[in-house]
Amino acid sequence: MKLDNWAVMAAMGLAFWAGGCSGKRDVEVSGELKAASNVSVGNRLVVDFFDVLPEGSEGATPDQHRVVLGSLGEFEQTVSLEADQVDIRALDDKDGDGLCSAGEAWGRASAPIEQDKASGVTLVLEEQTCWALDE
Repeated sequence: MKLDNWAVMAAMGLAFWAGGCSGKRDVEVSGELKAASNVSVGNRLVVDFFDVLPEGSEGATPDQHRVVLGSLGEFEQTVSLEADQVDIRALDDKDGDGLCSAGEAWGRASAPIEQDKASGVTLVLEEQTCWALDE
């Protein structure tokens, strides 16, 4: 009987350890998506949320969470993040491929995460060299 209890306790411990190792938590990110006055946007606005991981993080590829909006304006999204800061990129996805391409307006902002919230974020879509082409 003692062996059965030990097995149950070991399984529970493993489950708690596996679940608690990632350090991720749900973060509410809110703000406003705007466009510069010279930019006309369509109805497919892709917004990506990335964890801003510390320099030198082992195997650090920031997780990406995506939402597609139909228009400019206020947004609120809950994403699973680990870091203390979120990087947000938005683009007017005219060609519908989900990637930043030449001629597509885009914007980027970073925000600190405090008490599982990053609020007051303002993203402005502008005509500029795409980050994917710039890197």
